[in-house]
Amino acid sequence: SFRTGQWPSDTNLRIHLGNEGKVYGRGGEGGVGGDGKSDPGESGSRGTSAIGIEYSGGTTIITGRSQAIAAGGGGGGGGGGAGRQEDRGNDRSAGGGGGGGGAGLPGGSPGVGGSGGDGRFVRGDGGGFGTATAGGKEGDGGNNDNEAKGGDGGEGGNLGEDGESGRRGAGDDGTGDGGEGGSSGEWLRKEGNTVQTGGFQGQTFGGSTAGDVS
Repeated sequence: SFRTGQWPSDTNLRIHLGNEGKVYGRGGEGGVGGDGKSDPGESGSRGTSAIGIEYSGGTTIITGRSQAIAAGGGGGGGGGGAGRQEDRGNDRSAGGGGGGGGAGLPGGSPGVGGSGGDGRFVRGDGGGFGTATAGGKEGDGGNNDNEAKGGDGGEGGNLGEDGESGRRGAGDDGTGDGGEGGSSGEWLRKEGNTVQTGGFQGQTFGGSTAGDVS
């Protein structure tokens, strides 16, 4: 969302957010639900980070009283597909639900439900979009006459939180695992550079890391 860039070595660099200022990472995308039988759900994607400190001469973050710096939430994992052999040569199957998008600016897009399968098939529902402050809801797995049930997707993560993993499908002729929830970003990525929070009065959501600023 925001990177300082490089500055001359004698720069007194400050990041000063106004009273209504917010810096949020982008929400991760939800995983797609499995298509049926043993198809697994896709994993949700990672949310992005909020502030990246690239300047090595020391940076001070200053905020007023009401703003937040927040990492984007991870996307929820897609639910696994499921199948059941009911008649010779004719399967029942169901798709997994899509994962919800993670919270952030912008919020993450949801995953669609499982959309295809052999024989008689019931599609899973798609997940919900992430908003600026909340992860999207999970999509329900398809229910094929209570004989093959796709796994529900996972909810998208709230600000600074990982997305939930999708659930496994249920059926006696192959079931797929749910996809893993995406991890959140960090509120601060500092590449080992010096950061002070003098005058910092806001809230943060998510961890910090000395890893590369990307």
